[in-house]
Amino acid sequence: MEIGQAVELIGVENAGLDITGKRGTVTEIPGHGLISVTIDGSGAVVSAWPENLKILSCTRNSISMEIGLAVEITGVKTEGLDINGKRGMVTETPECGLVSVTIDGSGEVVSVKPQNLTRVASI
Repeated sequence: MEIGQAVELIGVENAGLDITGKRGTVTEIPGHGLISVTIDGSGAVVSAWPENLKILSCTRNSISMEIGLAVEITGVKTEGLDINGKRGMVTETPECGLVSVTIDGSGEVVSVKPQNLTRVASI
């Protein structure tokens, strides 16, 4: 689940109101588990558990994630994974979630969030 994703609320009551079927956009993911969603049209903000949200669309950064795209990896903060600044090629682009990148030179395949990829000149 990422900020900016379109979601539909499933099995959710808020202040006694059934808001199942309402659609909105994820606006905040605080550390306590509940996810803030701004409801389309009304602008009301509700909190829901991840299991009560159906993802309708995925967020991507401004570049299109196409297989074969040359990219540079930036902003990855996973401890023990030193891949920032490395370049590679997009090898798999699932509809939602992580993108597979094959690192130049080593052939290592890593999974990276789309927002951690920057398009670079062809390899």
